[in-house]
Amino acid sequence: MLFSKPSAAPELRQHNGLEFLLKRSAKRRRTLSLRVDDAGQIVVMVPLRASLKDVHRLLDTKRDWLEAQEQKVARQASNQFMGQQGDQLWLLGQRLPLKLVTGRR
Repeated sequence: MLFSKPSAAPELRQHNGLEFLLKRSAKRRRTLSLRVDDAGQIVVMVPLRASLKDVHRLLDTKRDWLEAQEQKVARQASNQFMGQQGDQLWLLGQRLPLKLVTGRR
């Protein structure tokens, strides 16, 4: 009988009010890694056999950093331009109508 690798599918979890995506690596990862993606989702990458206790400890020690990153993502989202067809924009002293087009860059 062949042995199959344990599943390394991402898991959505919560700890002390923080929702995070836990990704276990079946490769040779030996460290725990933490990031906040562009959508504001917390992502924790850990070795396959890492305990949840270690993950929770990492989240607790980095809580201030995580909150700062979430605020940064929220600021960036609020700075996005939300124009509509025909809106007037000022450019070099002239009012120009906004024309939205679709296609490749």
